[in-house]
Amino acid sequence: MLEKCKTALRITGDEFNTEIQDLINACIKELDESGIKAQTSNPLYQRTIITYVKRDFGWNNDDYDRLNESYNSQKIFLMNIGDDNEWCSILANIISRIWWNRK
Repeated sequence: MLEKCKTALRITGDEFNTEIQDLINACIKELDESGIKAQTSNPLYQRTIITYVKRDFGWNNDDYDRLNESYNSQKIFLMNIGDDNEWCSILANIISRIWWNRK
């Protein structure tokens, strides 16, 4: 997950690894406390973590509100579907496309 998050953040160096990993761990803990068990092979679960990390990484994030809305939507969806479903990758792609096409 660390490398996927770094790619999403457009970070190539290792100087922020600890901060990014802390955010990943915090997200996994929050999802767990929301009743969502770790589903590391589920692309939607991965996208939810990436969205959380992008939302909380750094200071003065101009996209915070949009990322927060996206994260909460993804989390609610994961809470409703339970375990990994084969169509999650399709939905993850749809959510990702909707997010990037928003103005």
